[in-house]
Amino acid sequence: MSGAAFPPEQLPLSRLEFEYVRSLVRQASSVVLDDSKTYLVISRLLPVARINDFENVGAMISHLHSSPHGDLHSQAVEAILTTETSFFRDLHPFVALRDDVLPELIQKRSQTTRTLSIWSA
Repeated sequence: MSGAAFPPEQLPLSRLEFEYVRSLVRQASSVVLDDSKTYLVISRLLPVARINDFENVGAMISHLHSSPHGDLHSQAVEAILTTETSFFRDLHPFVALRDDVLPELIQKRSQTTRTLSIWSA
């Protein structure tokens, strides 16, 4: 990000800071953050850093790294994880189910029986 100026609270993360957060999230939730998610880490942790009076996200991550696991660690992990619980939040699979999968299943089933059982976890 050559020449890009960041407000002090939004400074880019170092590789070590990102790796620490990635490890923290994976240990707590089994979610794996790929290398392209540094923006997500900064944007999700910035409000947590502000609420807890840290100068920036990097300062908060340094504190997390040097202190025993506690409430701030939980706040950080929860802030990063997507908490959307809407069943239909990812529309594409349901469109494919409606337009492709179900019509074919219904056509095949109507030749042998008039029932179709669908299980959802």
